[in-house]
Amino acid sequence: VLKKHNRNGSPYRKNRRDWNFFRADFPNDLWQMDIKGPFRIENQSYYALIVIDDHSRYTINCSLHRSIKTSDITSVLSECIKRCGKPSKILVDNDTRFELKFKRWCKQHDIEVIYTPPFYPQAKGKVERCIRTFVEEYLRLQNVRFCCRDAGGFCMLV
Repeated sequence: VLKKHNRNGSPYRKNRRDWNFFRADFPNDLWQMDIKGPFRIENQSYYALIVIDDHSRYTINCSLHRSIKTSDITSVLSECIKRCGKPSKILVDNDTRFELKFKRWCKQHDIEVIYTPPFYPQAKGKVERCIRTFVEEYLRLQNVRFCCRDAGGFCMLV
């Protein structure tokens, strides 16, 4: 009965057809960027900095860092620009590392910064999906023990 009268579920939940899907018109028009972590690797914490092209969903950067400051982000972006060209816009969340210094760096490089609404990860859905794949692979690899010396170069599941 509830389903028949559209009373089941959250009143804030949208139907799939109500989503506003978008894609950049051409490569390097819009990059999406996010930070994920910490990940524990050999008792140390690491953070992943992921940058993707919105049009092609090409992963421009996926790097691990012990800590991420604005200077780390801008140096990674400089390398990405050298490899792939400069984007017109960058879509980021409201992380403090994407604020004043980052915005100033982008303005110097003639890149428009677009901030997503707070607590709305769907706005960066493409990079969030890339992060999900990264985390799934990371967790899968956490179950693999490399026994190169003991097993003659084979990997064993633990």
